[in-house]
Amino acid sequence: MKTLSRKYKYKDVEMLLAAASIVESAILHKELLQKLRSSWTDDFFQKLKVDIEFAIQNQLGNDKAKELRQATLHIQNFQEQILNDLSQIRLQIREDFKQEPEKRDEILNTLGMDTFYANESFKSQKALIKLLVQFKANLTPQLKQEIIAKGTEQTLIESFLNYPIPFIQAELNQEFLKGTRKTQTSETLETFNEIYSRTISLASIAYKLLLKEPVIRDQFSFKKNVNNFQNKPIAK
Repeated sequence: MKTLSRKYKYKDVEMLLAAASIVESAILHKELLQKLRSSWTDDFFQKLKVDIEFAIQNQLGNDKAKELRQATLHIQNFQEQILNDLSQIRLQIREDFKQEPEKRDEILNTLGMDTFYANESFKSQKALIKLLVQFKANLTPQLKQEIIAKGTEQTLIESFLNYPIPFIQAELNQEFLKGTRKTQTSETLETFNEIYSRTISLASIAYKLLLKEPVIRDQFSFKKNVNNFQNKPIAK
């Protein structure tokens, strides 16, 4: 008997949540989409939505799915806050030490900033955690005072130094919720594969048809929707 394999490369929960996001976008923009493709009726969208919601309940349960969405939103907002503060600190260091380029580059390298921005995994959770840990470990009292003396606010630096532990905890909580699921059977996997096939078909066609609507179009990129739950950088 042939072993059933996944048609997708993502975690089950990531695929299901991305599918749910895509069908919600489809329902939101159904009037536009239905002008482009007659088979996309209200019943078509509603049936897919119901099937996805049932699969999510089977995979996580309603409470866990809600918790995961909330945890994902929290870590996205947290990450945005950290990146904003990082950008401010980095900009001020670059400007304050621009008359001493070697010293400026040494500081940015010591604190992990240049490595972080140069890395292909820029904005990923793992890369950000590595930066936060390196920044905290390498910011000596002397270097800290030197940066502050040049003009960077002490409160900004103190806030950044306090980010590692809560951010790591938020990341671990999200990963825990992703891993919380019921025992999967071959029948369940078959259902997931079917949902993925139906949703990726909808997403692919909509993405190609919406050339003149770039903002709406991006809502139908399966990869970008998955990235929202993985917190990985969005591919260009």
